[in-house]
Amino acid sequence: MLWMTEKTVIVDPGGFDMSSLLNYIDEKKFNLSGILLTHGHYDHIIGIPEIIAHKDVPVYISEKDYDFLYDSSLSLTL
Repeated sequence: MLWMTEKTVIVDPGGFDMSSLLNYIDEKKFNLSGILLTHGHYDHIIGIPEIIAHKDVPVYISEKDYDFLYDSSLSLTL
């Protein structure tokens, strides 16, 4: 999901391959400015590394879910 205004935010990037989305953002010349997470389960966060490798943007997540990003037992990563 994309949120597009003057700045573009990717919401819950749960894909293993974000290349199509990133190519679309580049093609449309959107200003990718962040990643917004509704929660920290793996199916919402797995695409973060690929996005950040493409463009270093901040990741926004609630304080209560922050540890999910670094603890596979919380994020339910297999």
